[in-house]
Amino acid sequence: MRLSCLIMAMAALPSGIAAAQQSQEPQLLPTGQALTPLAAPGARFEPLTTGIGPVPSYLADGAAAAATSPDGREMLVLTSGYNRVNGADGKVIEAQSVQYVFRYAVSARGSRLLQTLPVKNSYGGIAWRPDGRGFLVGGGVDDVVHVFARRGTGFAETATIELGHKAGLGAEVKPQAAGVAVSPDGHRALVANYYNDSASLLDLDRNAVVAEQDLRPGKIDPAQAGVAGGENPFAVVWPEPGRAWLSSPRDRQIVALAIGSTGISVTGRIATLGEPTALLADRRSGRLFATEDNADRLAIVDTAAGRLAASN
Repeated sequence: MRLSCLIMAMAALPSGIAAAQQSQEPQLLPTGQALTPLAAPGARFEPLTTGIGPVPSYLADGAAAAATSPDGREMLVLTSGYNRVNGADGKVIEAQSVQYVFRYAVSARGSRLLQTLPVKNSYGGIAWRPDGRGFLVGGGVDDVVHVFARRGTGFAETATIELGHKAGLGAEVKPQAAGVAVSPDGHRALVANYYNDSASLLDLDRNAVVAEQDLRPGKIDPAQAGVAGGENPFAVVWPEPGRAWLSSPRDRQIVALAIGSTGISVTGRIATLGEPTALLADRRSGRLFATEDNADRLAIVDTAAGRLAASN
């Protein structure tokens, strides 16, 4: 967790600011709050230089998510920013105007960039397979999930799973594949469909969609028509067989999911004070941690009891 936070802090600020502020002094924000990205021992800024494409010196924008490998030796940083690169003729260089996965080797001595992989679009969803030999990336407005597998000393995209949404919910709204999670056995995956208020279950052996579940109460039970819930699902974690959790920022709740062999069902909803976004599951303690936007709090969920244990 600490290494992930360090990389995200290093990547999130513009390189100009990073170069000028290599100190532990707090950086004041207009809100009166302060950032201390270099307070942790050994922390440093490292620009996200892509190293690939027609303009390899390009610095990528929008570090949005990080995922540490199961063995703790590697980490992935996914961008979801405004990466638009214009050539000398003023035209967009399509091959460089994409999102990126930065793969690092990490240890107590720091990080070392191993590989940069392009993805056309993303929205903050990235997850390792349990054996560490592959990972998934949610494809954002492309409504797909990108499947990567180890090839020699690196990784390469081996499949693209189409999620099958013609549009998002609302006027002229596109679908948006957001958070992804892989099952503990590595054979299936879940993806949060941000603008379709649903979750899709994937078969990773066949690279196909198995099922999709609308998360809104009124769509599950007509008697609850108009009841808020499950909208704009963003992050998802799958810490134990048959059970997963998903964040719904718009409705300020965490949704509990039961995963069967061929389907998904909603088994509970936990209200939060703020808008839950990122999720982290601790299998040993049986607790789930969720950041709460617009509340500056951390929600702690007792997964065994299915209730909020604390909000700090």
